[in-house]
Amino acid sequence: MDLDVGDLVIVAKGEAGNVLFTSTMAGCSIAPDATGTISGNLLIPLTVLNESSIVMTVQTQAGFAGITIPINAKIAIQVPDIESMITVPE
Repeated sequence: MDLDVGDLVIVAKGEAGNVLFTSTMAGCSIAPDATGTISGNLLIPLTVLNESSIVMTVQTQAGFAGITIPINAKIAIQVPDIESMITVPE
């Protein structure tokens, strides 16, 4: 019996709770005695540099034998000040 993992929904919000971007990644089925990987690229817009921190949430569901459970994760990212990354001419 395969474990079916649904599509991942990713939402990134700024410090004020405003949605900066959303993304999805396709789910997969994982056979018994096997492993599976869901991977992809997140293209984050440059407007994110205006935020001091970002909270990304990832939501999906997984199930087998008619039983489905939600899977949720939350990641907090601190965005460095752009002036600390590059020299801006005056």
